[in-house]
Amino acid sequence: MKKENKGLVSVIMPVYNGLPMICASIDSLLKQTYFNWECIIVNDGSTDGTKDFLDTLNDSRFVIHHFSENQGRPYARQKGLELAQGEYIAMLDADDMYHPEKLSMQVKIMQDNVEVALVSSGMCSFGNSTNFISIRSKGDGNIHSYTKKNKLPVSHAPSILKRELAIKLSFNPLLKLGQDTDFLERYLDCKKYLILPNVLYYYSEYDSVSKKKILRAYKIVAKNDWNNKEYKRCVQNLLKMLYGIILFPFMSIEKILKKRGDRPSEIEIEEFEKYCKPYIIQKE
Repeated sequence: MKKENKGLVSVIMPVYNGLPMICASIDSLLKQTYFNWECIIVNDGSTDGTKDFLDTLNDSRFVIHHFSENQGRPYARQKGLELAQGEYIAMLDADDMYHPEKLSMQVKIMQDNVEVALVSSGMCSFGNSTNFISIRSKGDGNIHSYTKKNKLPVSHAPSILKRELAIKLSFNPLLKLGQDTDFLERYLDCKKYLILPNVLYYYSEYDSVSKKKILRAYKIVAKNDWNNKEYKRCVQNLLKMLYGIILFPFMSIEKILKKRGDRPSEIEIEEFEKYCKPYIIQKE
């Protein structure tokens, strides 16, 4: 590790046709209270003007790489990982946002606890065209050991990892969905990790999610579990898929989404209103 890279966070941002929300994502990064970061933006063959926008960024901390054609998210994530130079790796999708204290809080924990390989946090799911938000993936703030028999659910998006460990792995290009979860589970195997109870990541989810997508995700995850000999979890996801096939036709998508997360606290609502909602692009 070069001395000048000590404490540097490489934020990986894959993007395909990211306008206009990528502007909000980048702004949330620029407003971080932690300044020692670089942002690796991999433009996955966008056709909507994203390339031209990225080429206007004049902050030297942005490293831009353009694919001439769309290759898919696992390829874009992998390229970002290969270009990263920091001590730590963080994620930021091009339609999501950070809480301003995100990197500062996570880096401090990583530096104070050298045995910890990953620090994650809670995240707030929202949509550009709805006022509905939910909270999930919050932890207890304690250090845990990750094994097949002893593990808590960890979300990829709000996590920060050690680059020296992450570059030993690669994202599976065969997985159109779930390549992030697959990568994270392999990364965490037999390592220590911590999930903060704070909501530090704002996840733009509700405009793109659909009943069909949810069922497809259950199927893909179940298949991955079977291949990894996680038979109990495979059965659980197959049962979720069966539940969805039977009941989803009689449920609204909002009701389904409410079951996937928790109600936000008053503080979490206030922070969403302050740090996220002003940047949401309302759809006409």
